[in-house]
Amino acid sequence: MSYNITKWKTKTIENLIIPLSSFYVRKRTDWHPDAPVIVDLETMTVLIVGGYELELTGILKDGMLTVTKFNMSGDGSGTFFGRILIPALKQSTGYLEAILVWEGGDSIEHLICDNGIITKQSL
Repeated sequence: MSYNITKWKTKTIENLIIPLSSFYVRKRTDWHPDAPVIVDLETMTVLIVGGYELELTGILKDGMLTVTKFNMSGDGSGTFFGRILIPALKQSTGYLEAILVWEGGDSIEHLICDNGIITKQSL
């Protein structure tokens, strides 16, 4: 049983670019998010949905996803966070800052990803 994220609050996203392939490298494919769904063909805006209330919106170009919106919570989110998201963020450029509430407030974490360098701080 994973330790789950109850609430994800994105504070800042600045030019966060993640290789799309980095979400699909684990051998255990049941943790992979669904294939991107095009929501605007003209701009190539896509939505990536995974179980456990993961939603990433961004612009897809040449296999790179420029993230514009991010949300993740619910059952299995802790496992997805550790096994899929963190390795993908380590491959990223740009900046992401978020506040994560774990297990209904059991702990609160400040997450920063700055050009692939992950910093987590308990609040």
